[in-house]
Amino acid sequence: VGAPPEIASVLEEIRRENDASKVSAATGCFGADPELDEFM
Repeated sequence: VGAPPEIASVLEEIRRENDASKVSAATGCFGADPELDEFM
């Protein structure tokens, strides 16, 4: 994008935190409703 290195590192850190939260949220939801899991 052309952001200064300081801003780019902050954005990269935010992206990593966001990716990590998506993974934990997805694994936390799986298996919560076995009937729905079987249906899907």
